[in-house]
Amino acid sequence: MRTKVAKEAFQVTELQRNYRVVLSEARESGALIRDKDGLMLIIQPAGDVQRTQYLNELMADALRMTRVLHSPQSERSASHYGSLAWASVLTEKDQEEFLQSLSDQLLISQYSGSTEVLEDLLGDWQATARAWSDEGLRKELLTDIDLPLADIEL
Repeated sequence: MRTKVAKEAFQVTELQRNYRVVLSEARESGALIRDKDGLMLIIQPAGDVQRTQYLNELMADALRMTRVLHSPQSERSASHYGSLAWASVLTEKDQEEFLQSLSDQLLISQYSGSTEVLEDLLGDWQATARAWSDEGLRKELLTDIDLPLADIEL
């Protein structure tokens, strides 16, 4: 869903005289308001603005993670990942796969206007990171798949 903004700007006085028209335009595609100093303001649904901010923050985090993955492992720390610090416990391969999936879904979410699938993706990868952060479970995950799991009773 591309953000649409009206081509014509309303004058501030039109907010008083024709507020219904201005609000209707704001609901539909965002309304431009030109104040007396010439500053342009946008009125649009709060959900649209909040979604855009959320996606922008995640895009910045994805860029930060890209930079981290291009640096030597010895120089990496969880704090370098920003709000995606939980991803630092994933294997290198999983981090790259997560970053690719995140980037793809960010683009889809930006154009679809929905963050539902993106949030599911983040939740799934966070669950994977929690599994990797448990030392006992990590050891089990890294063992030969043909060996029986330890401490499992049938």
